[in-house]
Amino acid sequence: MITTLLIALPLLLSPGPGYIVSLTLAAQLGFTNIIRFLLGISIVYVITSILLGYFMMQIISLNPGILNIIQLLGGIFILYLGIRLAYFSDNTDIETIKPNILNGLIIQFLNSKYFIVVILIFSIRSDEPILITAIIITVISVFGLLIYSLIGSLVHSFLTSKGVLRIMNLSFGIMLCLVGVWLLSTLPKAIT
Repeated sequence: MITTLLIALPLLLSPGPGYIVSLTLAAQLGFTNIIRFLLGISIVYVITSILLGYFMMQIISLNPGILNIIQLLGGIFILYLGIRLAYFSDNTDIETIKPNILNGLIIQFLNSKYFIVVILIFSIRSDEPILITAIIITVISVFGLLIYSLIGSLVHSFLTSKGVLRIMNLSFGIMLCLVGVWLLSTLPKAIT
């Protein structure tokens, strides 16, 4: 169990699309306005960890291209979020952009990095009970999600200038677009 923790911590806490979006949304909207979004991501953490432990390795052995499809869809979705964020207006009603459970489910389900990291952890720790590994993965992932979101929320509390908020929206939007482009650029040539 300790070995799994040591392997999983750096892999799962590294910045990925879910963490970046959570940090960005918390910085813009505050922590309490993104709780449903975080719940959506957390649900995917639980489901993914358990299902991957039992089934994903078999699916990939039958059809390795499935991860490429998830990566393609995830890259497109993250590009969409980045563009939307970059053009976010300070005059937009907060209720129109308030993230919900479905948004969290979608972004995390399309986060190919998470699937790959979970598969890697399970493959490295194949001698450990699947349920224990799944619990460790889920707890670390939710912990990281909360840390990134709380950091974003701290940034939110310091934002008073509309100009600063506009620059931050543009900067984070560009970063998300870069993550999306990176995901798409790492696809095998046969897919693209």
